[in-house]
Amino acid sequence: EVHALRQRISTLQTELDSEHAAHKHDVSVLQDKVRTLTTEHETQVRGLNDDIAALRREMQKLQAAAEQERRELKHTIEVLEEKLRVIRIEHEREINTLRQQLTTAEERNKTLQKAFDDEHA
Repeated sequence: EVHALRQRISTLQTELDSEHAAHKHDVSVLQDKVRTLTTEHETQVRGLNDDIAALRREMQKLQAAAEQERRELKHTIEVLEEKLRVIRIEHEREINTLRQQLTTAEERNKTLQKAFDDEHA
């Protein structure tokens, strides 16, 4: 009976050693998978961070270009408004000159008409 118990202990020890070895192997495989996934994740994160940084740089360039365009358009509007103001002043002067010429022509016409009427009366 002692021999049978020793035999049973030996069998159980062998099974335990086998299961322990299998467990160690499983743990090792899982650790390798975790390391691989961690490395892949870190690579992806670095890639995404690089993409984000590139997009931010591009956005800053676009914002700077838009701001420059806004300043240029604002300047163009100011220049055009000034030209329009000058044109309006010139047109007002021309209109006043034409009004004076019209008034003078009307007065001259009246004078000529009166002279004509007087002459043919």
